[in-house]
Amino acid sequence: RWLLNDNLSAKFGYAYMTQYMHLLSTTGVSLPTDLWVPVTADIEPMNAHQVAAGLSYNLLGLLDLSLEGYYKSMDNLMEYKDGATFFGTSVDWEDKVCLGRGWAYGVEFLAQKTVGDFTGWLAYTWSKTMRLFDKPGQVLNNGDPFPAKYDRRHDFSIVLMYKPNDKFDISATWVYCTGNAATLAMHEYEIVHGANYSNILPHVSSRNNFRMPDYHRLDIGMSFHKQKKHGVRTWNISVYNAYNHQNPYMIYEGSQYNSTIRDYERTLMQLSIFPIIPSVSYQYRF
Repeated sequence: RWLLNDNLSAKFGYAYMTQYMHLLSTTGVSLPTDLWVPVTADIEPMNAHQVAAGLSYNLLGLLDLSLEGYYKSMDNLMEYKDGATFFGTSVDWEDKVCLGRGWAYGVEFLAQKTVGDFTGWLAYTWSKTMRLFDKPGQVLNNGDPFPAKYDRRHDFSIVLMYKPNDKFDISATWVYCTGNAATLAMHEYEIVHGANYSNILPHVSSRNNFRMPDYHRLDIGMSFHKQKKHGVRTWNISVYNAYNHQNPYMIYEGSQYNSTIRDYERTLMQLSIFPIIPSVSYQYRF
C-alpha cells in the first residue's frame, strides 16, 4: 500500500490459494443442490492465483471511496459430466465429474460513510466468472468456455443507518444481483418413427445457457435500547424482504392453460420460499 498524499492511497495484492474441498454444483434450473466433496487420490486440490489493484480516497474526512480491479485464475475446478447428477449409487461420484480450469475478473466500487448520525455504504461489483473443460476425457460444452453457475455480472448493495441517540437506531439494506446461470433445453426436436409414433428430444445449445431471474430484496430493522441497572435492554423489530419480492429458489417445467389456443402449454414455473418475514426479538446485554 502506498500513501500518495494524506487522502489518497494505492494498493496492490497477490494471493496464491489451495483448497482441499471442492464445491460440486448442479447446473439444472431445478434442485439447487450444492455438495462439498473432498480431495482424493484421483481428485487433485483446487488452486488459484489472484492479483488485485486499486485506489482509495477520503473525501473531506466524511466519505471513504475505493475502486479496485481483480483477476483470478483457477485450476482443478470440478463440474458434473453432461447428464450426471448426485442421484444414484451405482456409479462412484468421482466417475461423475470432470476437472477443468477457470478465470474470474471484475471491478469493485465502494463508498462508505462512517461518521455522524447518518451512516452507511454503497457497493457495486461488475464481474465475470468463466469455466473451460477441454482436456482429453474431461471435455464439457464441446471444449468451449461457459459461465460458472455463480457468475453474477452485477452485484449491488446499499446500507443506510440512522442513530440519533443511544436509545434508538434504524437501518435498511437493499441488495440486487444477477440471477444464477443454469442449463436449460431451449429447443426441441420431434423424431418421427412411423405414421402413429414420434417422440420429442430436448436440445441444449450450451452449458449454463439460461439465466435465473435477478435477485433483490429490502430488509428494514429498528432497535430500542434502554440502560437498566445491570445491563442494556434492546427490543428489535425487523422485516425481511419488506416488499415481498418472490425471488426464485428453483425453476421447474410445468403446464399452464392458454385461453388463446384453448389448451395447456409447457412453461417454466418458479418456486419461492422466503416471502416477507417480520420478526421481533428481545436482548439483554450485561
